[in-house]
Amino acid sequence: MNAASSRETILTVENACVSFPARGEQPKEKRTIQALDGVSLEVSEGQSLGIVGETGCGKTTLARAIVGLQSLSAGSIRVRGAGPGGARRRGDVQMVFQDPFASLDPHQRVRSIVGESVTAAGLATKREIPERVAGLLDLVGLSREVSDRRATELSGGQRQRVGIARALASEPRLIVCDEPVTALDVSVQAQIINLLIDLRERLRLTYVFIAHDVAVVEQVSERVAVMYLGRVVETGPVGSVLAEPRHPYTAALVSAIPSIDPVSQGLNRSIPLAGEPPSPIDPPSGCRFHPRCWLSERLGRPASCLEDDPRLSGAEGSDQCAACHFASVTQTELAGQQQAV
Repeated sequence: MNAASSRETILTVENACVSFPARGEQPKEKRTIQALDGVSLEVSEGQSLGIVGETGCGKTTLARAIVGLQSLSAGSIRVRGAGPGGARRRGDVQMVFQDPFASLDPHQRVRSIVGESVTAAGLATKREIPERVAGLLDLVGLSREVSDRRATELSGGQRQRVGIARALASEPRLIVCDEPVTALDVSVQAQIINLLIDLRERLRLTYVFIAHDVAVVEQVSERVAVMYLGRVVETGPVGSVLAEPRHPYTAALVSAIPSIDPVSQGLNRSIPLAGEPPSPIDPPSGCRFHPRCWLSERLGRPASCLEDDPRLSGAEGSDQCAACHFASVTQTELAGQQQAV
């Protein structure tokens, strides 16, 4: 048994579905938005799983469901084998939110923001809390003087570091990072990414790292799951998925990664994504990606794309799976594209 297979499974998501009621054109018309539609994932101890996709694909809904802020319509989510009503230790899973300006109480001082999480976790006495808070601030690269400031007195990068310290206060086994650098300046983004990587190595943390930027996921994650319209359409080791994408949607996302040497990305041209993602109220029949799929268009819109809903599958012995009827053709088409340049 190798080291990876002997790790404890920290997170198990099985056929998770989340639906919301939506208003129809008629007052009595009942319509449903299927934000998550049968998502299944596993994350092992010490692993970082990146979840990537366009806005509206269900990434944040999945994040909120994992930490218990969103109820499932069907399926299950277990952290260390326990569901939301199970006997897992309080604080086993925490979240770093996207917007550091909205996720902190502007009227509270930092010592209270972080100290409340320490108190809730029951990991320190009242007398020990100030030192505990100071240690957490030091861990995320902030001085003790910051503890006396209010959130409004901090920069965006400092606020996100406070958010990370708050998440670490309960000594969680799993941290869900919901696009934690999107609202920050580019130079600050790099600092926060490097901090998260360092903390994961030092504290043996397990991450679910959500982003719309494939390049960010590549830096932080060992594995990646690509989402489209409420489903996972490709998953596998991040190096394999980005070097040899099997799903046409993944290939389009990868082709958009800026690179001085495009050949090193395995693609020589950017693959455009036509139009906008379909409405989750009325998803397309067959493959949900087919109306925008460059590969389906080149193949003459096969009936299987229009009529048959593909499920995740992979070649025997491969750890990479894609929900595409023509996953093997994707690589042939990309190789032809490369030769044509």
